Amino acid sequence: MKSEFLSMASHALRTPLTSVRGYAKLSHKRLRRYVFPLVPNSDPKLAKIKRQLDENMQIIVSESERLTFLINDVLDLNKLDAGAVDWSMEPYDVAEIVEHALNVCGNLFDGKPIESSMLVTNGIPRVRCDRNRILQVLINLVSNAAKFIPAGEGTVRGERIADSVVVSVSDTGIGIQPEDREA
Repeated sequence: MKSEFLSMASHALRTPLTSVRGYAKLSHKRLRRYVFPLVPNSDPKLAKIKRQLDENMQIIVSESERLTFLINDVLDLNKLDAGAVDWSMEPYDVAEIVEHALNVCGNLFDGKPIESSMLVTNGIPRVRCDRNRILQVLINLVSNAAKFIPAGEGTVRGERIADSVVVSVSDTGIGIQPEDREA
């Protein structure tokens, strides 16, 4: 019953998501090819809008692709239950992953007196990881920071400690109460 529901729900989500992703890619391609060249870079306001539109379209496309991966994971719930998740391990730049997570969550900070920052130590080697899963964790942590601090600061750090690369998210919020933490 559960697997039947997951299969139907995943299919119902995947079909419109495929359309959204396809139209987003097509729109972004056409904006870059036909519209952006017509916008004069001499006007700082228009140049800023063009840059923001380009970044927003990139985020829409990449997040729709990430959502497709998440839906595929839901479809394979039996693998999750059995601890047999497929990992797509490749070398990635930590700063790029952190920056992408902050860009995705950037609008969550709009209108709030919250300063978000990224502190990634220079010289960190590329890390072999599953980029989409690391992004999922970082986006969850950053969006929680945006939701639960009314004002203050949220920081994503990346640093090399001994033979490891550590990425952390900290904020000036009240944190999780001890009784609500899992052991």
